[in-house]
Amino acid sequence: RDVLALVLAVDAPSLGVNLDTGNFARSGYAEIAELAPHAVAVQVKLEVKNDAGRNEPCDFERVARLLRSASYRGFVALEAETGEG
Repeated sequence: RDVLALVLAVDAPSLGVNLDTGNFARSGYAEIAELAPHAVAVQVKLEVKNDAGRNEPCDFERVARLLRSASYRGFVALEAETGEG
């Protein structure tokens, strides 16, 4: 929410978000939905935080739906990184 607050406060068309699905402490999908309209790049990890703040396998179709609903048209990078090891 801090990132979204910053983007809204600056309110400049040249400011965008590098949306990284692995950088949320809780509610990864809710935060992806909030930030997707401001994304200029997207990095998807193999795991996403659930509402309880625990890692779970990423639901790639859900992420794709969230990005499509935000009219995101850029590249999506897949990062094969998990909380293990």
